[in-house]
Amino acid sequence: MSSRMTVTTGLAVAALAAALLPHSALAQPMTLPVAKAPSRSLTVKVTGLPKRTKAAVTIKRKGYKKTLTKSKTLKRMKPGRYRIVARTVSVGGSSYVPSAKKQTVRVTSGKGKRVRIRYRLVTPPTPPIPPPVTPVSDFRVGDRELTSVSVTWASSQDSVVVRRAAGPTAPDSPNAGVLVAVTQSAARDTGLAPGSEYSYAAFAIASDGRVSDRRVLTVKTLGISSISAGGDHTCALIDDGSIRCWGDNSVGQLGNGTLAPTDLSTVVGVSDAIAVSAGRQHSCAIRSDRSVLCWGYGNNGELGNNDTISSGTPVPVALGLDKAFTLSSGDGFSCASLLGGRVKCWGLGNAGQMGVGAANTINKVPVQVTGVTTALSVSAGSGSTCASLVDGTARCWGFNDSGQLGVSFPPSNQLSPVQVTGLADSQDIGIGNSHACARSIGAGTVQCWGRNDAGQLGDGSFNNSSSPVNTSVNAVTSLSVGGFSSCVTLEGGTVKCWGANSSGQIGDGTFTDVNSPVQVAGLGDASSVSAGYQHVCAARVNQLPVCWGAGDGGQLGDGGTADRATPAPVSVLR
Repeated sequence: MSSRMTVTTGLAVAALAAALLPHSALAQPMTLPVAKAPSRSLTVKVTGLPKRTKAAVTIKRKGYKKTLTKSKTLKRMKPGRYRIVARTVSVGGSSYVPSAKKQTVRVTSGKGKRVRIRYRLVTPPTPPIPPPVTPVSDFRVGDRELTSVSVTWASSQDSVVVRRAAGPTAPDSPNAGVLVAVTQSAARDTGLAPGSEYSYAAFAIASDGRVSDRRVLTVKTLGISSISAGGDHTCALIDDGSIRCWGDNSVGQLGNGTLAPTDLSTVVGVSDAIAVSAGRQHSCAIRSDRSVLCWGYGNNGELGNNDTISSGTPVPVALGLDKAFTLSSGDGFSCASLLGGRVKCWGLGNAGQMGVGAANTINKVPVQVTGVTTALSVSAGSGSTCASLVDGTARCWGFNDSGQLGVSFPPSNQLSPVQVTGLADSQDIGIGNSHACARSIGAGTVQCWGRNDAGQLGDGSFNNSSSPVNTSVNAVTSLSVGGFSSCVTLEGGTVKCWGANSSGQIGDGTFTDVNSPVQVAGLGDASSVSAGYQHVCAARVNQLPVCWGAGDGGQLGDGGTADRATPAPVSVLR
């Protein structure tokens, strides 16, 4: 068999290929598939942060620094080593810490690098809670006065803050209310209103400023229950049952156990008084058991203790089993209306002021007034006595030189009670040196009778009258008859006075007598009024009382001895 070698040329190969391959394949050059290399880049992926929170990532090398706040791919980086620093991010008090705070990566030619930075929330350790600050203990009232209160406490802390508020609700923080000055473990709060309620809160303060829970208390300052103007002294009944007196003390009428002058005295041994009456040179009080005490001048038996010796301290009046209902001290004698309606008097009786049918000069113990069995109240004057009865009529007895007993027959002394002419609806009655007045039950009007040389009857004239005459006041809530003048309180708290004014006792700013009622200057909150021999005092609602008129004995309580024609606060009570 013979063989033949065929040599194929390039042209032949081409022709063969053309015959075997599609025409389009010959039109394109043939390329083998090769993987594309990534560019020089650095991708930083940030995760774990709250939405809209900026990261803190810095990428740096020599001559290059870039700060990122979120995920990003950095392109066309120069090959080399880069340092990546991720910082902690704070959000609203919380900390987000990166998984790696510092790391180094290498970027090479034709090759990129990916870095993931994961943030995680790290809750800081809760600091230890200090123990609560121990509050003050034994927070209590130390003492009460008319215008001040003291409080005390015990505390383990060096600092305590005390705050005060008016009324029943105590301050709720160390910055609320009024700050009270503190001394060690006590505080005295001054400048308060009498008879008013205050609430206190005490806070213990730790050295680091932390504050304890509060401790609270409520207290009421002492108040004035009533006031009584006498000769040259004045006494006030305090609502805790004590009695404070000021003015002349030459015969012990202030009740402090001495005869020494003093601005203010607390009557010794009296803590349960319910009424007080200051006379010309002595004073008396009713106690809660309805017994009676008296002190001061006693030479006429006006202390009622079966003696004629003065006493600078209270002595019991010999009433026996009788119980006093009302009480009045006059000039050298006193009288009490009793439960049941009878009246007893003691002391000087030279003009018949005891009402027993005889002019007994000295009465060392109480004697019963004749014919009076339904008395509501009694009033002792300079030498005369009057009582208002339950039927609205009035009886008077004793000295009658100017018609002050209210009877139309010739002015002679009456040793037994006589009925005042024309009175049928009197509610209370008062008698002074030589005139008397009564307040009606219904209309609150006032009628007066007796001597009128200084206008003390208030009817617009200066004529004496032995029968009651009308004054121009109405809506009267209380009445008081002084030596030669008269005063009333009206609805709303104003005060009007009339009569003698030589010492300014009318209170209108002048020293001129007036024969019709005039308003006392600057006084609109009076609760009661008391006219003494030549001075007048008024109790006020939640305020210190005021006095005006003669002040030579210190009876005005303003710290001086000058007369005053307008009211001034009793500053000695502060």
